[in-house]
Amino acid sequence: EDDQVEDHVLRDGIHFADYIGDFNVPGSEKAFGLQRGYQLRYLKIAPDRPRIKISEIDFIKVEHSSCPITMAITLEN
Repeated sequence: EDDQVEDHVLRDGIHFADYIGDFNVPGSEKAFGLQRGYQLRYLKIAPDRPRIKISEIDFIKVEHSSCPITMAITLEN
């Protein structure tokens, strides 16, 4: 709301992993397994500045061979 921007960079192999397999990475945890050994992972991102009003979230894909898929987003106050 104050026009300041925070960037939270998520990295392949640190925050997310390929869903096709049961890969463990330190920046997220397995939410649940799917058929054929696939998986969904959970991660939490908190603003660096507590008690701010978030007015917009942008997901930006950088040049990388990965293709992260977002299944759901939950915001809590």
